[in-house]
Amino acid sequence: MLFRQQELWKLPLKNMFKDKELNLILHLIAPFAFSLFLNIDVWNFILGLIISFLIINLYLSCQYTHLSFNKVFLIGAYYYLAIFPLFYSLNLFKAETFNSWDLSLTSLVCILSLLGYSVGQFIYDYFSGKKTDLNHPTYIFKHGIGTRKIDLFLVIFILILNLVIILTIGEIRSFFILTTVGILLIYMNYSKLSTTSTFLLAFLVSVVSIIPMLFFSDSRSDLMKLVIIIGFLYFFLNRRKVNFIQLASTGIFLFAGAILITIFRTNTGQSIVDDLNVINESYQGIFGIILRLGDIGIAFDNLIYIVKNSSLDNLLLGSTLIRPIFFLIPRSLWVEKPIDTSLLIIEERYGSLSEFGGGTSQSITIVGELFWNFSYFGVFTGLLILALIIRSIDNVLCKTESLSTIYLLTILVPFFFIIWRGAFSSELVYTLISMIPIIFLIFLHKLFKELPQYRNSDRKSQFVE
Repeated sequence: MLFRQQELWKLPLKNMFKDKELNLILHLIAPFAFSLFLNIDVWNFILGLIISFLIINLYLSCQYTHLSFNKVFLIGAYYYLAIFPLFYSLNLFKAETFNSWDLSLTSLVCILSLLGYSVGQFIYDYFSGKKTDLNHPTYIFKHGIGTRKIDLFLVIFILILNLVIILTIGEIRSFFILTTVGILLIYMNYSKLSTTSTFLLAFLVSVVSIIPMLFFSDSRSDLMKLVIIIGFLYFFLNRRKVNFIQLASTGIFLFAGAILITIFRTNTGQSIVDDLNVINESYQGIFGIILRLGDIGIAFDNLIYIVKNSSLDNLLLGSTLIRPIFFLIPRSLWVEKPIDTSLLIIEERYGSLSEFGGGTSQSITIVGELFWNFSYFGVFTGLLILALIIRSIDNVLCKTESLSTIYLLTILVPFFFIIWRGAFSSELVYTLISMIPIIFLIFLHKLFKELPQYRNSDRKSQFVE
């Protein structure tokens, strides 16, 4: 029996090595296969393949089978760092604001950032000590929200407050939709409902929450956050292994949602079919739509601009990274308070804005933000630190015995995908706002449930003595 268990334990490890070997083979063959049939930018294609290989290899090396923080971060890395150079080198779109060498230099910066992330993971694994079973089928939560029947009253109370805010305050509606969905899905999963009832209710909550994001939100990132929370909870709570087909299907859904949000936001008065034709012609087909509506093009183009034009004299030196500390200080009291990089890039590129999009704020990727602050050192060290943080969070998530921790960390998951757009400080503030109902719920639970329980246990121990 023991031998059988050891063989079962080794099976995922063997599959992982097979996947990693296949990843290496495909990336080695790709330059020869495409160069035989297409006129491509070979050097940039090879650099794009290196970026792609490093990210996929890190993804396959993740010890979690479910959708972990690490995997969410790496999916964002592939989305924002690998797609653009590969599309460009295959001549799937044309660009005027940069040349081939600019893209090559930027790709090398991206590779440096991924090496920093790899070093951070190695350091964490080296000093983390004894490994634990991170993929056990169920968790036993000994305390926290939802471990007692009476907690239902606290959950209902918070949900009612959330609904009132959602219906009355449009500016922060999306933040509280995220929290409401997270609370409902987690509580239903650990309730005593039947499996069928839980699935149907979870499906209903997901659909009902996605509709207002599509029709009432002006931000495509809000839809991304919601889908990430739903996907994370589905794979994490049910201990399901995520595969590339599911990721691709989710990506197609998000692009369709991004197109709908764009149509509703522009409000041309035409039919949806006419709007789709306009978008297709304006963005030069499906690849243009992916690059523009997915924020990939504008983010990487701004990254290229930053790498090409930054020097030691104009580095931000951490001013945008510490901006959340000063969030509550009104700009009327501090006129020179640091502004976010999504706004700063507009000022920086005044008169030479990206050809992939416009607007009052633009994404630059987390690599661009780190490079703009501390150049090459910031890119390597910043991703190294992020690797340590992400691996630590995953470790806490898999070891916690408090269900309250699951509630809190669920709202944090989208942050590690969305920061790939850049605007680190703004996204951190938005995430903290989304966490307010969860923090309030945890505070009430400790005040009315856990503290009295601890006091009673202390009294019993004193009585025994």
